[in-house]
Amino acid sequence: MTHISPRAGSNERFSYSQELDLLIMEKDPEPTRAEIRKWPQELKDMRKVELHRKRMLRFRGRRADQKKNMHEECRRLEQELEQRLTGLSRNGD
Repeated sequence: MTHISPRAGSNERFSYSQELDLLIMEKDPEPTRAEIRKWPQELKDMRKVELHRKRMLRFRGRRADQKKNMHEECRRLEQELEQRLTGLSRNGD
Protein backbone atom coordinates (compact mmCIF):
# COMPACT_ATOMS: atom_id res chain seq x y z
CA MET A 1 0.00 0.00 0.00
CA THR A 2 1.34 3.44 -0.85
CA HIS A 3 0.48 6.92 0.21
CA ILE A 4 1.68 10.42 -0.47
CA SER A 5 4.29 11.40 2.05
CA PRO A 6 3.84 14.77 3.73
CA ARG A 7 7.59 15.37 3.36
CA ALA A 8 7.66 14.44 -0.29
CA GLY A 9 6.38 16.47 -3.21
CA SER A 10 2.71 16.00 -4.00
CA ASN A 11 3.49 13.74 -6.98
CA GLU A 12 6.07 11.59 -5.20
CA ARG A 13 4.78 8.37 -3.63
CA PHE A 14 6.39 6.29 -0.83
CA SER A 15 5.47 2.90 0.51
CA TYR A 16 4.86 2.60 4.25
CA SER A 17 8.06 0.60 4.68
CA GLN A 18 10.09 3.32 2.95
CA GLU A 19 8.41 5.93 5.11
CA LEU A 20 9.12 3.85 8.22
CA ASP A 21 12.77 3.49 7.21
CA LEU A 22 13.02 7.27 6.89
CA LEU A 23 11.42 7.79 10.31
CA ILE A 24 13.73 5.26 11.95
CA MET A 25 16.80 6.88 10.42
CA GLU A 26 15.62 10.31 11.58
CA LYS A 27 14.79 9.24 15.15
CA ASP A 28 17.69 6.89 15.84
CA PRO A 29 20.99 8.66 15.11
CA GLU A 30 24.26 7.08 16.15
CA PRO A 31 25.11 7.89 19.78
CA THR A 32 27.91 10.34 20.37
CA ARG A 33 31.03 9.42 22.34
CA ALA A 34 29.83 11.61 25.20
CA GLU A 35 26.52 9.72 25.32
CA ILE A 36 28.32 6.37 25.25
CA ARG A 37 30.58 7.48 28.12
CA LYS A 38 27.47 8.26 30.22
CA TRP A 39 25.95 4.78 29.80
CA PRO A 40 27.80 3.05 32.69
CA GLN A 41 26.77 5.79 35.13
CA GLU A 42 23.19 5.71 33.84
CA LEU A 43 23.10 1.93 34.32
CA LYS A 44 24.49 2.30 37.82
CA ASP A 45 21.86 4.95 38.62
CA MET A 46 19.07 2.74 37.23
CA ARG A 47 20.24 -0.21 39.36
CA LYS A 48 20.44 2.02 42.42
CA VAL A 49 16.88 3.27 41.89
CA GLU A 50 15.61 -0.29 41.32
CA LEU A 51 17.29 -1.58 44.49
CA HIS A 52 15.88 1.35 46.48
CA ARG A 53 12.39 0.63 45.12
CA LYS A 54 12.65 -3.05 46.12
CA ARG A 55 13.94 -2.15 49.59
CA MET A 56 11.10 0.29 50.13
CA LEU A 57 8.55 -2.32 49.02
CA ARG A 58 9.95 -4.78 51.57
CA PHE A 59 9.97 -2.10 54.28
CA ARG A 60 6.39 -1.05 53.54
CA GLY A 61 5.31 -4.70 53.52
CA ARG A 62 6.92 -5.33 56.92
CA ARG A 63 5.41 -2.15 58.32
CA ALA A 64 1.95 -3.10 57.02
CA ASP A 65 2.30 -6.56 58.62
CA GLN A 66 3.32 -5.01 61.95
CA LYS A 67 0.39 -2.60 61.81
CA LYS A 68 -2.01 -5.45 61.03
CA ASN A 69 -0.63 -7.53 63.92
CA MET A 70 -0.94 -4.61 66.32
CA HIS A 71 -4.58 -4.03 65.32
CA GLU A 72 -5.36 -7.73 65.78
CA GLU A 73 -3.67 -7.70 69.20
CA CYS A 74 -5.62 -4.57 70.17
CA ARG A 75 -8.92 -6.19 69.14
CA ARG A 76 -8.05 -9.35 71.07
CA LEU A 77 -7.18 -7.36 74.20
CA GLU A 78 -10.38 -5.29 73.93
CA GLN A 79 -12.46 -8.47 73.69
CA GLU A 80 -10.64 -9.99 76.64
CA LEU A 81 -11.22 -6.83 78.67
CA GLU A 82 -14.93 -6.83 77.79
CA GLN A 83 -15.21 -10.48 78.85
CA ARG A 84 -13.52 -9.77 82.18
CA LEU A 85 -15.72 -6.74 82.81
CA THR A 86 -18.89 -8.71 82.08
CA GLY A 87 -17.59 -11.48 84.34
CA LEU A 88 -16.98 -8.97 87.15
CA SER A 89 -20.39 -7.36 86.74
CA ARG A 90 -22.06 -10.78 86.96
CA ASN A 91 -20.14 -11.63 90.11
CA GLY A 92 -20.91 -8.23 91.64
CA ASP A 93 -24.69 -8.61 91.20
